[in-house]
Amino acid sequence: MLEQDDIRVAYQGAIDMATHEGDAVWARFNVVLVANSIILLALTASTQTPPQYFDVVLPVAGITLCATWLVLMKRGFTYEIYYVIAARMLEQKLANGSIQTLTNGKSMSEGEVVKLNGEKLQMSPLAKLSARFTVYVVIGVFIAAYVFLLFKSVPALIIGILIYILILLVDRVALLVSIARAK
Repeated sequence: MLEQDDIRVAYQGAIDMATHEGDAVWARFNVVLVANSIILLALTASTQTPPQYFDVVLPVAGITLCATWLVLMKRGFTYEIYYVIAARMLEQKLANGSIQTLTNGKSMSEGEVVKLNGEKLQMSPLAKLSARFTVYVVIGVFIAAYVFLLFKSVPALIIGILIYILILLVDRVALLVSIARAK
C-alpha cells in the first residue's frame, strides 16, 4: 500500500507541475501578445511623422521580441509535455492501470474515439490542431507583419515567412537527431 501512496503523491505532483507550467506558458503568451500588439499599434496607428529610425527600430525590436517569445513558448511547452508524460507513466501504475485520465486524453487528442461513462468522445479535425501549432502560427503572423513593415515589400514578407518555417523545421530536426542519439 505504501508504494501506491508514493505513486499517488508523485502523480499528483506531476499533475500540479504540468498545470503550473501550462498556466505559466499561457501567462507568457498573453504578456508578449500584448507587447507585440502595442508595438504594431505604434507602428501603424500614428498620424504624425515618426521619429527618425522609428520605422526600423520598432520592427527589429518586434522581431527580436518574437524570437524570444518563440524560445519561451517552446521551452514552456517542453516542460509541460514532460510533466504530462511523467504523470501518464505514473497513472499507469495507479490502481493496476485502471485510472486512464491522461491516457484517454492523449488518445482523444490523436483523434481516437474515447469512451467515458458510456459516452463516446472524439476531437474534430479542427480541434486536433495543437495549441503549440496555433501559437507558432500567431508568432509567425507577428514576424511577418514586422518584416513587411520593415522592408515594405511582399517578396521580403515571403522570404521572412520561409525563414521562420525553416527555423522551426531545423529546430524539429535537431531535436529528433538529439533524441535518436540518446537511444
